Amino acid sequence: MEAEKAYQQHSWNAAVAMYRSALDIATKAIPGVPTGETFYNRLIWLHDNHKITPDMKAWADHVRIEGNEALHDPEDFTQDDATPLRLFSEMFLRYIFELPGEVRAFRGEAG
Repeated sequence: MEAEKAYQQHSWNAAVAMYRSALDIATKAIPGVPTGETFYNRLIWLHDNHKITPDMKAWADHVRIEGNEALHDPEDFTQDDATPLRLFSEMFLRYIFELPGEVRAFRGEAG
């Protein structure tokens, strides 16, 4: 993942931008999400359709905004800025793509 590579190289602006990009791309791959919508509108849809919690929506929106700023603002991000976005991005991806399968397996349901 490009975001992780940027993080490991201490390229904080690039890492923040790439974590945003990873979530943007991931939300496009979630079954049922309307195509052609913006990242912001996909987050609303995910929340409204109970795919993510209100806290997850708020954090994903924070990642979205910070990622945009990393691309368009001269502000320098720090490790303290990038680390929470890194952690959240990992948890978001696990929640969306791994947890449903784990729950089905726990229940003995076919995937």
